[in-house]
Amino acid sequence: MKSRQLRVILILSGHMKRLLSVLILVLFGLAVFIPQETISTFLYWSMFLGILILLVVYWFVSYWVSLEKAAEVIAGPIRFSLFCAKVPPATSEDLVRGRLVIAGNQISLIQRKKDKGKPVSFVSVWDYPIDRITAISFAKVVGWRNGFVLELDKNDQASFVSIQARRLKPVMIEALGWNTEE
Repeated sequence: MKSRQLRVILILSGHMKRLLSVLILVLFGLAVFIPQETISTFLYWSMFLGILILLVVYWFVSYWVSLEKAAEVIAGPIRFSLFCAKVPPATSEDLVRGRLVIAGNQISLIQRKKDKGKPVSFVSVWDYPIDRITAISFAKVVGWRNGFVLELDKNDQASFVSIQARRLKPVMIEALGWNTEE
């Protein structure tokens, strides 16, 4: 019975995005087209706060991958986890948002997937063996966005956007199994 209830909840979360989109659009339309003088100032500015709250909820419903869901996809214990976005090779593509995890001898990016008519699932969209990573550097990776760059073998690299990556540098290096005492 619990698995059926969970399936229903996961299917409804797909409809949640649609509902949130409509609510954001309606609130925005009301805030723009209703003259401020016709409603109270508190209600007028509350609409903007409502839009902001709905945008945050929409982001969570669309992109958030919890540590528990990532652990279900990855085999073995997770040594490091960070929500970030991978910069795609083509500049015309959107960032690939998900949870970067280091477990075993792999580094993986787990992403939330929602196919029409199916429940939400979580899949690994990028995997790479740790022993083939040669270096890590922290810098601005896309425009003004901070992040880190993994130098891969064969002169390749993978860039990730993350606000907190630089702060977590020692933990990340330890999770990669690199010796910091040189």
